[in-house]
Amino acid sequence: MNDKMEKNYQRFRNLFFGLCILAAALLLLTTMKNIISSVAAASWETHQGIVTNGSEDMNRVLATPYNVTNRWLEYKYEINGNEYRNTTVGYGINKPASVLRIGDRVTVYVDPDNYANSVIAVGFAKGHFFGLLFSCGFVVLGFYLWRKI
Repeated sequence: MNDKMEKNYQRFRNLFFGLCILAAALLLLTTMKNIISSVAAASWETHQGIVTNGSEDMNRVLATPYNVTNRWLEYKYEINGNEYRNTTVGYGINKPASVLRIGDRVTVYVDPDNYANSVIAVGFAKGHFFGLLFSCGFVVLGFYLWRKI
């Protein structure tokens, strides 16, 4: 290889390494933020809520490449006579652990500083594990490409 090709080769190698490390860092930061928020939410006040828009079609909706329906899980809860509605399942958690139908009662974890902020799933979830796993995979891929290419 001549010097010019070698420099281009090193630039591409460094670029791919940098992109992999950047992707790993962004994914790790996002996953860690979700884990910390989800674990912290476990200590929030709990209230009883009612599902107002069920998740019985959630698996079908999430499996559809283009979400052509607006059928998302929604629940409501009441605190001090005020009614609140939310659609957040959890931090980094997209689906409830079980199928929820309209009218089902759920435990709602409510942020004591902001009653409009709530979740119905807390703790470490499978999605958090996969986020950590993929971020480690990007680091391994980056180092592999940096050493081999």
